[in-house]
Amino acid sequence: MEDQDDVRRVLPDIRRTAADLGFALRNRVKVSLVHPSELGELGPTGARAYGLTELIVVDDRTAQATAVRVMRGLPADLFHRTVAHELGHAWLGETGRRAADAAVEEGLCELISYACLKKLGTPFARSLRDAIVNNPDPVYGDGFRRVHAAVRAHGLARVLTAVSTTGDLPGAGFP
Repeated sequence: MEDQDDVRRVLPDIRRTAADLGFALRNRVKVSLVHPSELGELGPTGARAYGLTELIVVDDRTAQATAVRVMRGLPADLFHRTVAHELGHAWLGETGRRAADAAVEEGLCELISYACLKKLGTPFARSLRDAIVNNPDPVYGDGFRRVHAAVRAHGLARVLTAVSTTGDLPGAGFP
């Protein structure tokens, strides 16, 4: 992915997949390709982020995503994975409920990436999905596995309702 024409070519499919899962955004968010230096320093795991969602606080419950910045030069499948993940952060901001636990928030965002990669179905997309499933990181990997298990146990709609209303996954106290 080298220029905005590349972005315009694939972005509608990513947005459609996210919306089909229940992550439709009320407000369209501009997705831009940027130099890696514009994404900040290395994260706590030592890995550089491929994308970043900029949010502005609207009120005490909601935030508006103003932009998604994605590293220029990513292969298309990795771009899909990154944008899908970042759209999850934008959706959580719009719902008015950030996840109470970083692992739930990142796990939910990883779930969207996983679904987009499954739809792509390429060998590289399959390897990226395997990396999500097997990620040893306690926030991203364990978060994905917790969210995925909740979806299998309760269904995606119930998980989204629980996270958007309580900030957490469904449990004994959530009807």
